[in-house]
Amino acid sequence: MKDLTLHALSADGKTGCIDIPLNNDVNILSEAQSKLKLLGFTQTELKGVILSPTKLAPPPIADISIEKVQLLTTQELQSSDFPPVPKPANKDEFPPNTSTSVLVSTSDSDFFIYFWGDDGEGHGSYAPVNKDTITDPQFPLQSKIQYKRYWLNTGSYKIIGKQSFSKSIATTQGMSTTDTQTFSAELGIAVKGLSAKLSESTSTSITISEQKTVTETYSFDVPDGKVCVYTLWQLIEEFALTDQAGNEITWRGGYSPVPGPQWLPKFPAKFPQNLFTNNSARYVSDPVMFDK
Repeated sequence: MKDLTLHALSADGKTGCIDIPLNNDVNILSEAQSKLKLLGFTQTELKGVILSPTKLAPPPIADISIEKVQLLTTQELQSSDFPPVPKPANKDEFPPNTSTSVLVSTSDSDFFIYFWGDDGEGHGSYAPVNKDTITDPQFPLQSKIQYKRYWLNTGSYKIIGKQSFSKSIATTQGMSTTDTQTFSAELGIAVKGLSAKLSESTSTSITISEQKTVTETYSFDVPDGKVCVYTLWQLIEEFALTDQAGNEITWRGGYSPVPGPQWLPKFPAKFPQNLFTNNSARYVSDPVMFDK
């Protein structure tokens, strides 16, 4: 049997191509990692490396640049792509912690699963699953990315007029390193290409950044005779990886990197995560006034 050609991609975008002989004396995963070490892949780069028979990750398009804090206008909020901003019913009521969500898009996607060998689960790699892949039980094909948005209440305040309100509010933007690495690997791309991949898949400009804390000051006046219930809302982007019916994928089983022959081992494998959230840089500063 001819050699198996595998393309490799690390989380930081390092690529390589190796050939592995297919015979019953070869552990494909161990052999792949050994050959990648000879190509200069470090142990860190090998952790969760993506392996595929096809070439991986074309150069990503440039990420969309957005402001550190982008306050949305009333006109922008009228778009059906944004959920309604919750409003307090009276001066003694605070809005909920989150709004209802809206489904922005559902797009077809092929996913990569995580598999490992004798060295244990912490030393595995990612590989594509498709109609030619052997999985037991069968991994759900015709899978999808479901993209939703909702508002997160980052803080609500009651202000009795007349007074000037000024408050520095710290919020978290971006996605954790662990989540960005897992999400990128499940989509078969390097971390730096995640924003471009999601923008292409959802037909929406999406920026995934490294998780950070951002502090901004929000100021306004509350007139005499008024009570203000003020809330700063942050837009949360949610990505669910689902089967054809829209159910989030939860899968664990056996995986073989190539179809037949029967002596090829089935590696233990799993689909690590099915739900990811990104704290965006889009906000609504919402003072709601009531009579005293």
